[in-house]
Amino acid sequence: MVTASFSGLASWPDDQPRVEFSTPRGILDLHNNAKIERVDFAPGSAVLSIAFRYAENWREVDTKGRPVVLEFRGVRHLRMQQAADYDPRAADSLEGVVHRTENGVSRFEVDMGDITCSLLAEALVLHDDAAGTG
Repeated sequence: MVTASFSGLASWPDDQPRVEFSTPRGILDLHNNAKIERVDFAPGSAVLSIAFRYAENWREVDTKGRPVVLEFRGVRHLRMQQAADYDPRAADSLEGVVHRTENGVSRFEVDMGDITCSLLAEALVLHDDAAGTG
């Protein structure tokens, strides 16, 4: 494994939590303007996908929102944890994604409130159907 490549979004040089992602069509705020709909792991292809409903105006997420997906490829050492007092209402928003490089390998930590993931990945891809990247 090597340091992750980024597609559909700009990579970031530091290890600060991200909820806003710079894309060719502008900034996507996946905390305030999106709601997590699904988290899928495809073992055969080692892909972890987090599907969102996104709208420029947060009030329209449920009515006019479009699909946006963060996809981690080449996933290894996936660990998902659910809070002991899990509440589905506390797990539908992205709280932050952190990317760290350790010995040339990319480690990601994804905080979704009452669900957290840690993983190694070779790539992070943002699919935004409205932008033609999906």
